[in-house]
Amino acid sequence: MASSPRLTILGHLAELRRRLLICLAAWLVACAAVWPRALPLLDWLLAPLGEPAIYLGPAGGFMAVVKLDFVLGALLASPVWLWQVSAFLSPALKARERRLAALAGFVGSGMFLLGSWFAYRFLLPAMMTFLLGFRTEHMRPQVTVDQYLQFLVWTVGGCGVAFEFPVVSAALAKAGILRSRALLRQWRLAIIACLVIAAWVTPSPDAGTMLMLAVPLVALYFAGIVTAWLVERGTTNREVRRR
Repeated sequence: MASSPRLTILGHLAELRRRLLICLAAWLVACAAVWPRALPLLDWLLAPLGEPAIYLGPAGGFMAVVKLDFVLGALLASPVWLWQVSAFLSPALKARERRLAALAGFVGSGMFLLGSWFAYRFLLPAMMTFLLGFRTEHMRPQVTVDQYLQFLVWTVGGCGVAFEFPVVSAALAKAGILRSRALLRQWRLAIIACLVIAAWVTPSPDAGTMLMLAVPLVALYFAGIVTAWLVERGTTNREVRRR
């Protein structure tokens, strides 16, 4: 089979521009598809707040819906973006590397969604209960939609990224950058780091709220050790068979 012709620098730039335009078009189409449901989805996302949010100015509610539509459109278009990135990089990868990249993208997306669901379903309501509990007879919280959305994206997105650790550790082990033994040796420091991160993200003196995040973080760390070890074992077995 004849090899595909190599592109010049200008050819690569033209291809990159074409794929960026495809990504932009996918995002715009996704935003248009989400728009009719953006307001009900915003109302659903506000549920963990436990009370109605407010918006300032006549256009405050509209702008909040627009911002949410942009974010949801990006999430809906993300498979197209990942496909375009993989298609752009695939000529530089071998067949096995392409399959591994596709698997990592699929598993990573699933782990991100799992972490986001965990944050919305369990962590966010507990944090809202604590943070909005500082009310007195003369002091009442009034949370704007923009403030809540920023807090929501930070919390949900952060947990989604944290759940990517097993996938990242496997990728780094495959590249020879990270070893499972090195991760295992640092397990005590990792537990302390998870507790510190949980205490910082969940500003509550309640140990239950902090452990609600710390325990999954520790579990993810050890899951990362296991995935790195499995990758190393698979690489070693292939090298032995080649010999």
